[in-house]
Amino acid sequence: RYTHNVYYRTFFRQSGFEQEMDQAEQALARGDDAGAAAAISPRMEKELGVIGTPAECREMLGEIQSMGLQQLVVAPLPVGDPRECYRETISALGS
Repeated sequence: RYTHNVYYRTFFRQSGFEQEMDQAEQALARGDDAGAAAAISPRMEKELGVIGTPAECREMLGEIQSMGLQQLVVAPLPVGDPRECYRETISALGS
C-alpha cells in the first residue's frame, strides 16, 4: 500500500531500498498491485517492519526496546474490519 505513494517511495529509496522501489514503480505502471507488493524484499520487511507471529513480534519489539525504543507506534495494515485488526494486534502484542 505504501508503494502507491510517491512520498513513501522517496523515503524508501533514501533508506536504501532503490531496487525495491524501481520494481514497485514498474509494477504500478502496469497496474499490477500484486507485483508492487511482491517488490518488497525480505530485507526491507525486516529492517522497516515487525512481522510474524505474536510471539515473534513481541521478541523483535523486545530487541528494539533494548536498543532504546521509548514509544511504540502500532500501525497494522488491516485486512477486513480495521478496528478489529487493531484490537487483535494490540491484544497480541500485550500478551
